[in-house]
Amino acid sequence: MNRHKDKEQILKYSGVLTGMNTDKFDKHAKANLAFYEGFMNFSKYTVIAIVITLALMAYFLV
Repeated sequence: MNRHKDKEQILKYSGVLTGMNTDKFDKHAKANLAFYEGFMNFSKYTVIAIVITLALMAYFLV
């Protein structure tokens, strides 16, 4: 039994290695996915900005 190959097949099947297959999505589903991706990017940059702000506040507090 080759555990590495089994793990790779599981990851590939689950979409971790290949990404999500959106070929069968309709227009509404693609619009929802685009909104979700935009929202997640905005959230990521917001969290980064908050962390940088807190780090600067801690640095200048001393």
